Amino acid sequence: SSPVFHGRGIFNYQFGMLPHRRPLTVVVGAPISVTRNTNPTREEVQEVHAQYTEALKQLYENHKSECFPNRTEDLRIVL
Repeated sequence: SSPVFHGRGIFNYQFGMLPHRRPLTVVVGAPISVTRNTNPTREEVQEVHAQYTEALKQLYENHKSECFPNRTEDLRIVL
């Protein structure tokens, strides 16, 4: 069976298929320097992944108080 969608309409806000309007906060960090390699080793991939994960953690630490003022838990990255 098809799922039932509930949202807002174009001209009405009671019923429709469009998503409800909600605030969206976007935070962009510094770029990660990666050298192009068409055949990377597993260690090289893990190294870049570690850089990305660390940059993501730092981004969270820098903006957690303004983006998540009522948080009950801190960031948890599951691999």
